[in-house]
Amino acid sequence: MAWGRTTWTLLAAAALCGGCRDDGGGDAESTSTGSASTGPSSSTASEGTDSDASTTQVQPTTVGSTLGTTAFETETETGFDTEFDTDTDTGPITCNDGTVAAGELCFGPPTIIESGRSTAVLALADFDGDGAPDLVAGHDDGLTVRYGLGDGTFEEPEDFLAGQGVLALAVGELDDTLGPDLVVATPSNDTVTLWLAVDGSFSAGIPFLTGSGPRALALGDVDGDGNVDIAIAHEAGDDIRVARGDGSGGFTPTPAVAAGTSPLGLAAAELNGEPGDELAVANFGSGNIGLYLGGDGPTPPLTLAAQAGPRDVVLGDFDDDGDVDIGAIHQEAGTAGFWPGGGDGTVGKLVAIPTGANPRDALAADVDADGVPDMIVALQSGNVIGVLRGVPGRGLGAPEVFATMSAPTAVAAADLDGDGALDLVTASAGPQGGIAVILATP
Repeated sequence: MAWGRTTWTLLAAAALCGGCRDDGGGDAESTSTGSASTGPSSSTASEGTDSDASTTQVQPTTVGSTLGTTAFETETETGFDTEFDTDTDTGPITCNDGTVAAGELCFGPPTIIESGRSTAVLALADFDGDGAPDLVAGHDDGLTVRYGLGDGTFEEPEDFLAGQGVLALAVGELDDTLGPDLVVATPSNDTVTLWLAVDGSFSAGIPFLTGSGPRALALGDVDGDGNVDIAIAHEAGDDIRVARGDGSGGFTPTPAVAAGTSPLGLAAAELNGEPGDELAVANFGSGNIGLYLGGDGPTPPLTLAAQAGPRDVVLGDFDDDGDVDIGAIHQEAGTAGFWPGGGDGTVGKLVAIPTGANPRDALAADVDADGVPDMIVALQSGNVIGVLRGVPGRGLGAPEVFATMSAPTAVAAADLDGDGALDLVTASAGPQGGIAVILATP
């Protein structure tokens, strides 16, 4: 892999720390990352924050470890039961027939491609431009890049950042050249590094110092100028910072804005119809979701009361009404959360969905090919991945689970083998950690 030298506008250095704080529900071997404004007033945001009186409960659905399903049920505390039939006009959905059908959810058993190496975070993108997704993984002792072969397998890993614990990754177009670029956070030295895609490889950017314990990253046009910015949540500093992009690979810092205690998850999307993406932050220690207006820069946050231990936050139109919703996972409560968005910055009441113990990472992706985003959750204690389907008019359904290697702490999705169905990759932390690939079986 060719490496060059790129000039960067650096973030101002902050006070250094010896490592990220451990009171955020994780440690150096057990980590994950996450990847918005609620509108005109904080009272609007707080409408859906009563986690007792105004929280709806959805009961879980258990599915065999490698079984696809043709229907699933949800039940709220009001007793409303609904079966969502996934049959199509041409007949029932059948796994393993080679055809991707709307509503199909089929996965095979996991294939372990690395073991014995603590792995905290994953990202999938076609970095070398050959049409096949490549895999980047952050470990407690460095970073690996595996180039995809287009059949669900990968080349041998290339290692970088030796000895550095990588706890957050973000992928997006950061400059005016073609190809996805990569952002990497290493909390132990309070550093974020940018790697730009160049001719099917990377040109190494100069690492810049950021706040104390960078733990989550998100990319979005926060200031509304048409260029991608980098948002960074700092677990040890209890704040977030945004580096404004100039569209050519240069970034300029904005002042830090206070977050809650131990922010561990971060996501960006346009929520209120105004220029600039909003930011949503999962504050593990404070038990809430912080929402920041876009525009000139992140504002002091509005907050949504969450359940215990919000670990990650994801944004997507889970109820298919045209407006972006807020999703979260709660590690200590063992639930997912869903706040329906109003499209004008307003947020509805929290719907709480039991997931099983220790949800650690989440992403939004349409894994059942019905055109509606789903939430995919790494369930550490269950050794499974949970898929919470997005349901038109309803939001997130109960989790359907699929086996993976033990104690998953991160998950990523892409079509690895070119069959049109999204596949999954999971990571596990600790001495028995590693990486597993779960291919869809349409």
